[in-house]
Amino acid sequence: HDALFIADEVQTGWGRTGGKWFGIEQYGVKPDIIVAAKSLGNGHPIGATVARAEVADSFKGSTIATFGGNPVTMAVCRAVVDVIEKDRLAENAAVVGGQWIMGPQVRALEEQLAEFAGVKHCVACANGTDALMIVLRAWNIGPGDAVFVPAFTFAASAEVVALVGATPVFVDVLEDTYNLDPRALETALAMIGGEGKLRPRAVMPVDLFGQAADYRGIEPIIAREGLKLLVDTAQAFGATLDGRQTAAIGDAAGTIKRETGQTVETLAVDLSELAGVERTASEALTRLGRLDILVNNAGAIKGGDFLTTPDDEWMRGWSLKLLGYIRMARAIFPVMQKQGGGRIVNVVGAAARNPATTYMMGGTANAALINFTKALADLGARSNILVTAVSPGPVKTERWDTLQRQQAQAAGKDLETHMAELNKNYPLGRIATAEECADLICFLASARASFLSGIAITIDSGISRGVYL
Repeated sequence: HDALFIADEVQTGWGRTGGKWFGIEQYGVKPDIIVAAKSLGNGHPIGATVARAEVADSFKGSTIATFGGNPVTMAVCRAVVDVIEKDRLAENAAVVGGQWIMGPQVRALEEQLAEFAGVKHCVACANGTDALMIVLRAWNIGPGDAVFVPAFTFAASAEVVALVGATPVFVDVLEDTYNLDPRALETALAMIGGEGKLRPRAVMPVDLFGQAADYRGIEPIIAREGLKLLVDTAQAFGATLDGRQTAAIGDAAGTIKRETGQTVETLAVDLSELAGVERTASEALTRLGRLDILVNNAGAIKGGDFLTTPDDEWMRGWSLKLLGYIRMARAIFPVMQKQGGGRIVNVVGAAARNPATTYMMGGTANAALINFTKALADLGARSNILVTAVSPGPVKTERWDTLQRQQAQAAGKDLETHMAELNKNYPLGRIATAEECADLICFLASARASFLSGIAITIDSGISRGVYL
């Protein structure tokens, strides 16, 4: 064994028990590197210093790295494992032990965490307090501003608000989860608004004990009031709510309202479940009064090897995209019939007409959705319900950018060189933008496309080959 990972508290697990490090005693391991993780809950830097001293005393001659923050413990260990697998440990001990700050291992960790969370960027910080402060300062939150935080949380949640000069406003929590109560948030907002002394600027829900906060109730309030949403998910990194990673939940609705003045209604549901689809249709009709346009745009289906991908992976992908689209259309279709018309646009994917051995799950679902679009258009014609599909090829999104950075690094090339070589394969020398796809969707949903139905437009600059009648 070349390395020993002491995860979470150094006193437990592979740690010290009764004066002995029982992992060593049991397996006879003499590690060259020890990674001792000290969680934020037990003493901060002091605890980490004590841990380092304890480890150093027991393992003289070993390279030691200690860090705080148990939510990322396994991710950091994974990064170390990657280094060990790729290089000889003895030759790289100094590099591993000396470049945790702004080094290649940190960059690799940031990219892995960003991909895991489904976000464009991840910035590693010294601690969670710094992470929160960076965001608050970027939003220019300071004196005279109110930031709403749960009454039950770690001290840093309120401390960081005071550090930037703003005022923390405590909000009561739910009895079953100890996370922020949306109803109490309404009360707190009304109180601050009535007093007129502070400007409500942001809400900081804290995901505790591996549980996501009640964003179903919080996000509509955020959108309505035009507030910022800062999600502190340090205690629940990896948790999901309605199919979304808590680390990827942000204030898109609030941003749209601030920039356009238009209110965006939000609803967090899992569209792979029938109950989520039915709730979406019901809530949308209740809030809006009528439903004229439905754009089905669920998450992507994973690629994979045909012979080794299990059935449950196929079913997860199809439940979200294929059945999700079908169920949503089935729920909205009768509403549009009663109204005398409507538009349904299915965002499918160019894989529908471009079979690939590594993307059979997505390709077959997309092909089925093209068929479904045409059949539904025939069914809706008499009721003036026009149904179309848009099938994007490669699109420049956060997910695409992350993938290209990873591929460039794996190929040993800089990103600029990698992208220049890749773009040579595209007829127009580039891929589509999200705005170009949105423009086409908006056109198909508009009155200017009143004679278009039952069609599927592939938006890929001509990458797809073949003639389709």
